[in-house]
Amino acid sequence: SWLLVPPPLDTTEIVRVGSEGWLTGNIFVDGSALHPRSPEMRRAGWSVCQVSPSGRLIRGIYGHLPRRHSELQQVRDAEDYCVHILSQYATGDITIHTDCEGTYYRGVRGPLPRAVAAKQAREHMWSPFFAADVRAKWVKVKAHQDASLFPEGSYEAWCIQGNAHADRLAKAGAQKHFEHGRGDI
Repeated sequence: SWLLVPPPLDTTEIVRVGSEGWLTGNIFVDGSALHPRSPEMRRAGWSVCQVSPSGRLIRGIYGHLPRRHSELQQVRDAEDYCVHILSQYATGDITIHTDCEGTYYRGVRGPLPRAVAAKQAREHMWSPFFAADVRAKWVKVKAHQDASLFPEGSYEAWCIQGNAHADRLAKAGAQKHFEHGRGDI
């Protein structure tokens, strides 16, 4: 028997959790994919989460990665799509925490000269972010760590909590590709 998989969705549906309002302060971003080793079945999702000093999720936005931004549905594309979303939903001074080294280094690097940017695969996701009313500081965090290894209330435990919120919502975003009455046939 064959499993028919619908193509990735073309547009994204934004799902909000927590309180309404602009994303500010400490923000965790993440991308994830279902079936990451299968190009035919791989579907990616993203999330951006604002986290309180106690590690509580204040507000978050997540969704599936639109096909028009990533035909291949790579996790890295979903990670970088987060900054595209931040260009629309964040304002002011923010600190972006990411577990993706490539996204971290691209964010720290800042805007690229036009001739260089034109050759970058994901620049269409980054240029709106650099043009937005956002002043970002970047922090690289470790992925999938065990919070019990660190003292409760420590900076490390807080980073693990924030990254876990973002990871959970990014996985939910990837699952959106299979919803809307389009599930596995």
